[in-house]
Amino acid sequence: MRLTQIGSNVLKGTLRTAAFAAVAAAGFFTASPALADVEGLSLSQSGFAGTATIPEGSSSGYSLTITRNLDTESGFAGTTTSRIGGNTVTFTSNGASGFQTQNLSAGTVQGNQALTGGSFTYNQDGVHTVSYNQGFSRNIVENSSWGLGSSNPTDSQGLSGSINVTVTNVAPTIVLANQNGINGNVTINEGSSVASQMQSTDPGADAQTFVINGAGAGVDGALSGTRTSGVVNNTYNNNGVFGTTFTVFDDDTSTTLNRTVTVNNVLPSALTLSLNGTNGNITINEGDAVSAQMTATDPGADAITFVIDGQAAGVGGSTPGSTRTSSLVGLTNPGLLDEGSVNINGSATDDVGPSNIGRVVTVNNVAPVAGGISGPGTVPYGNFANFQATSTDVGVLDVLTFAWDLDGDGLFDDFTDVVGAGGSATSTATFGPGPAGPPYTVTIGYQVFDGDGGVDTEYLTIAVPEPSSVVLMGLGAVALAVVARRRRK
Repeated sequence: MRLTQIGSNVLKGTLRTAAFAAVAAAGFFTASPALADVEGLSLSQSGFAGTATIPEGSSSGYSLTITRNLDTESGFAGTTTSRIGGNTVTFTSNGASGFQTQNLSAGTVQGNQALTGGSFTYNQDGVHTVSYNQGFSRNIVENSSWGLGSSNPTDSQGLSGSINVTVTNVAPTIVLANQNGINGNVTINEGSSVASQMQSTDPGADAQTFVINGAGAGVDGALSGTRTSGVVNNTYNNNGVFGTTFTVFDDDTSTTLNRTVTVNNVLPSALTLSLNGTNGNITINEGDAVSAQMTATDPGADAITFVIDGQAAGVGGSTPGSTRTSSLVGLTNPGLLDEGSVNINGSATDDVGPSNIGRVVTVNNVAPVAGGISGPGTVPYGNFANFQATSTDVGVLDVLTFAWDLDGDGLFDDFTDVVGAGGSATSTATFGPGPAGPPYTVTIGYQVFDGDGGVDTEYLTIAVPEPSSVVLMGLGAVALAVVARRRRK
């Protein structure tokens, strides 16, 4: 209670009503009809609330109601009123940057004023607190009716409050999962590589950790916007369909996206087929041996199986991209034994199929070799004698034919002996009796033919003396009689 004294004396204090009445009765004060009393002034808050749970990257609004509890009284000293000064209420949160302000208007009106419209944005999950702690100024305005002036003392009242906001984590979103620059599945050839890279976004202020196919792809420490991984390279050495896993982690959870890589087989390539050390066609003579060897490369991790002219030639290794080498094999193709051209084919086969290569071997004929004539060097006139001829031919498939000259006329028309093939042959012919008029010498011989244009000739000169114990009578020209035999070996 505030009292105003007439004149210049002012008594301030709290008086009981009975005491005040006694003083007034003594004539010391002039009293108004009532006493102004403002002791009931106060503020209170209610309804401080916000969104209890929100996802990371979202905003939470809040509201607060402040109530004026006014007690305005009129009395002998006039009207005394309590006023609330204009105040700015400041709100803060431990999970968001900055602060929010709301204005509480000045005035004397009793009742509620709602403070709304503010919000905080949260980029980290967790439990965050929105709070305020505000002192409100108030003053007392005394409108004195005694004309002795007014007293306007001031004081303040504090209000505070807090609420919790639970912010839940939001997993990152993969916005790009590139393979060789394609944001999708890819197809490549065996032995090729795929460069993988990814990007992600996150409403939270979280660094992003990237893993591609189980391999670390770096960390992007940016706390907003699009985050980008490093590049991970994978080489595919076998055909098939393979998965690529893209995973991004924030500080609480992860997101995974899957792609596929289809790997096409690549057949062996860069084939070589060497014959007798020559990577190409060759020319040989009848009877020459031929060895063969192959090489091939394959970008995949495939073992290579070699076959040359139908003969197994081993299995090459499986190191990706390496040159595989076959075994060295001796060819057994019967065509190589005779004059002509022979095709030699080689194949290199991986786990899907073969690659082929061809060569040509030209086989030249080799003439048979006459081995000489064996038999007596002297055949008495009128006698018969056997002579044997031998011949060899490296062309074992050649059929050998012997043609004899047994009368020394230089014509090989006296006896023909077809011996056959086998590489070696013998022919036997019988000489005698020779023409009249010994003594003399006669040169006999033979030619051997292989049927492919090859021929060789051999001669033997024999003596035909007069018989020492035979009387020849009435002999004219005696026709040559030849009995021939043949023998093979």
